[in-house]
This record gives sequence, C-alpha cells and structure tokens, in this order.
Amino acid sequence: MRNFRNIRQATLDTDRQFIVLHGPNGAGKTSILEAVDVLSSLKSFRDHSISNVIQNTSPTAFVDAQVMSPLGTQRMLWGYHKDKGRLLQLDGKKIKDLTQWFQCLRSILFCPEQIDIIRGAPEVRRRFLDRAKFIADPMYLSTVRNYIQVLKQKKELLKKDKLQDAELLPWNLQLQKYGSDIITGRLEILEELREPFQQMHQQLVGNEKVSLSVQGVGSAPASTAPQRFASNMQNMLSEEVRRKQILVGPHRDDLEIMLNGMSARKFASQGQTRSIIVSLKLAELEAAKLRGERPLFLMDDLSSELDLARRKKLIQLLAEREGQVWITTTQPNFLSDLPRGRIARFHVENGEVRPE
Repeated sequence: MRNFRNIRQATLDTDRQFIVLHGPNGAGKTSILEAVDVLSSLKSFRDHSISNVIQNTSPTAFVDAQVMSPLGTQRMLWGYHKDKGRLLQLDGKKIKDLTQWFQCLRSILFCPEQIDIIRGAPEVRRRFLDRAKFIADPMYLSTVRNYIQVLKQKKELLKKDKLQDAELLPWNLQLQKYGSDIITGRLEILEELREPFQQMHQQLVGNEKVSLSVQGVGSAPASTAPQRFASNMQNMLSEEVRRKQILVGPHRDDLEIMLNGMSARKFASQGQTRSIIVSLKLAELEAAKLRGERPLFLMDDLSSELDLARRKKLIQLLAEREGQVWITTTQPNFLSDLPRGRIARFHVENGEVRPE
C-alpha cells in the first residue's frame, strides 16, 4: 500500500487464514481493511468519492497485491490519480473488463456502519441484497447499472410538459427487461441466504427465529414477479405522467428482516441488531461456500460490535470454515485460542504497520 489514507507505505505478508490488525483507534487499521475492500469491490465503504482515499500530500494512491484463487496466482494493482482517475492492472496488463477483475477477488464486509441495514432507509437494504448478488455473480453489476441509466433517462423525460403516455413505452420496455433481471437476481440470492441466515443466527445467539423477504413489486414467487412488475408499470403509466414520478420498479422495493415474527427495524434492540447483521454476513459466507467459492471475510472494529462470548463464538464459526478472514480490533486477546500458525498479526499505530 502507498499513500492510502494515513498509510504512507506498508507491506504485509498475509499468507494466513486470520489477518489481525490491532492498535489504538485512529491508527490506520480500518484504512488497511478499506484498501483490501477497494481492491475487491472498487468502492470504498467509508466514502462515496474514491479519490478521498489519497493522502493530501500525494497525487496518487496504490494497492498492489498477490492474490491466490482457483484461477491461480495473479498480481492485482489498483491505483488512483487525482487528475487521471483509476488504473487497474492484472499481471502488469491494463484491463477494462471488470468481470475479469472481480473473478479474481471478492469480499464480504462487516463494519459498524452496517447497522443501517436494519435501522436505515430501504435503499440500504437494497444495496445489501445487490452486493450479495454481485458477490455470487459479478455480471449482475452491469444489469444494475443499465437499470439505473434507463431510470435516469425516464426521470428526465417525465419532467417534460404535455408528455404523452406512449412516449414512455420505449423506456418502460427497457426497464422491464433490466428490472425483471434485478427482481430475479434478488430473489435468487434471497433463497440462498434464508436457511444459512437462520442457522448462523441460531449458532451465534440461540433460540431466536429470523427470516427474510422482499416487499414490493419484486416480492415472491419468482415465477410471477417479473410479470407482476410489467403489469404494474402498464397500470401506473398515466399516473406517472400526471405526477411526473416513477412509481413502479425494484428501485422502490424493500427487504423485510423479521425477528421472532416482528419487524427487526422496529423492535430489535441494539445487541439484537448487531447479531442479526453478523448473521447476515455469515449467511453470505455460507452461501458462497455452498457455491464452491471462498471470498475474503472482512470485519472492522469487531471489539465494539459484539460482547466477548459472541466474539469468541463468531471466531469459532469462522475457524471451522476455509477462507481468509481480516479483522481490525483494539482488543485482540479474544483470538488467543487460535493456533499461532493460522494468524498473522500486525500492530498499527500512527499509520505505521509492524508485524508481530
């Protein structure tokens, strides 16, 4: 890593199952985790503008990694220049096909901000579903991008005065195509997550029942959801013209998370909310395992998110599975039960990284 947040330069040998980054708050632990996530997703979980990861005194930031996957050993280089934008290289060659990039490395992220999956607006829960589907199928990203692009064009058209219903039909046909693929994709990943979510939550917490469902035009059953979407679009056509708003589509759907038969958003305590989020992330990991995949599992600030007993249970669950786990924490002692040969520890302070 070079010039990434407060890490001016660091080299880490991370050929272990558990990568532990510990040190005081504000030391740079999360910056390292963010760099790994940027490498795998090309987005920052801390900032909407990726250019903000560059140190103020430098024009560029780089993350350079050797990645071992079923595709073999590859060198992935991500760079960002304040003026020239992003650079991506695989084995020294520039790439433009993002599908090729995402096939090399994917990750599942857990961080404190993700409490918004329960407490936040519906768009946060839609993003969770979409990222989970993207991890399962990187091609899904282009479907979402195409849908958003057509959605923007339709919104602009709806601003027009004296708009006729027929003028919206070409855009609705495109929205029907991409929107139906989104609906199907979300229902597919939801089906993959349901049982692992309940199992992981039971192992982590005990005898509480959790469930997942989509609310809106994209709700189950999957066999009829796309047709329902098309029908609703047609029925709301005149009303959309009158109100100058898009009233139908998977961009308005919500993920309903239930705890013991009640809405987790309304009734879950702070502790229950954290346990649900961790269980959702473990469910993603378990679903990936069933697909024969092993994405990285990234956990930020674990010390503050779970009590000691649940932290130890979580680590036990992760130790029973294959795949690399990255953890930032101010309290690494709860990892003492793991064999030293499975852990690479790094002390991070003032932007400096020291292996232990």
